[in-house]
Amino acid sequence: MLFFLMEEERKYMGELALAQLQLEKEKGVERFEEYRKMVFPWIKVAQDREKEVYRKALERAVRQGPLRVSRQFPPMVRSRNVERVGPGGRKLGGGR
Repeated sequence: MLFFLMEEERKYMGELALAQLQLEKEKGVERFEEYRKMVFPWIKVAQDREKEVYRKALERAVRQGPLRVSRQFPPMVRSRNVERVGPGGRKLGGGR
């Protein structure tokens, strides 16, 4: 009997949320949130756990100290594909 009553309440809340959404958008959104909380009560617990995970990650990042940004210089490399040619067309080295 309790299951039947809960099922009827769920249907009623769903229909009420849809009707309210069509009539008044503000109240319809509130009704839909109430319906969602009634049908899925575990969502709040999951959201709280997720917030706690993010909060702990933020605490760890803050404990590491301030962010330090420094300029990175591009590495100085010589290309192996270049042939150096001197006067008279002689190869000067640097290539293969």
